Amino acid sequence: MTNIPLRRHLFLLLLLLINLCSLTAQYVIKSKYPEWFLYPAENKEIIVGFGSLNVHAKYHAAVRHDILSSCTVSGFLEEYSETRIDLKINKNYYYFYNESKVDSTYPLLNRVDVMYTNVLNDESIQAFTIRDTVGHVFKIIHVEDLNRPNWLEQNVWFSDGYINSKGRYYTDQSSENATWMNSEENAILNALLFNSQTLVSSSIYHIKNNSEDLKNYLATIISFSIRNIEIIQRYPDIENGIYYTWIKIKPGNISNELTD
Repeated sequence: MTNIPLRRHLFLLLLLLINLCSLTAQYVIKSKYPEWFLYPAENKEIIVGFGSLNVHAKYHAAVRHDILSSCTVSGFLEEYSETRIDLKINKNYYYFYNESKVDSTYPLLNRVDVMYTNVLNDESIQAFTIRDTVGHVFKIIHVEDLNRPNWLEQNVWFSDGYINSKGRYYTDQSSENATWMNSEENAILNALLFNSQTLVSSSIYHIKNNSEDLKNYLATIISFSIRNIEIIQRYPDIENGIYYTWIKIKPGNISNELTD
């Protein structure tokens, strides 16, 4: 009987340690990043893969490598609102890539670095190269040492023959891995929407309980072939809980399947 309270104390202590480790891991990953992740344009040999319990980071890196090199994006984007201020977005499009190229790239990848984003869920962001760079030491950058970049003030802009696009995603909407991936995807989407075609657009006003509501529905066709997408920079705005990604692509590397 005397062992029961002790077991309870040990169990509570174990739970406390697990929670403390989780909080510590989250703090560490949000306070510093390897240079290859924040400045991919300066580390072009690095291929990034996002890993979790259900996704193998090496395979994900091979898929990302193929998608950024050449892929087709097809489907449609839905935007609708119940009121004047409520806006919901449903992404109903998919990336189609060459699976045989992924299978050939996969065995060539060598892992050279890893940062864990959630230890308990086995989530990580890993760096791979096609050529072996074992022994290379990557610089660690502390978030507090970063200056807020000027490109955050723009959404999509032209510079030096490239379409530049910014994507963002809020950290409170998903895990760190998913936040970074959504930020990157939104940057690609913003670049593509320049050449999109509106499918349906309707506005319906109605009176309900003496208040005017607006129901809007907009569906945009997404049908593009894209190649050579370059990830330039990532920026974690810890204070406001937003992760930003800057990508660029040459206009000639975007083909609108609906018009071309």
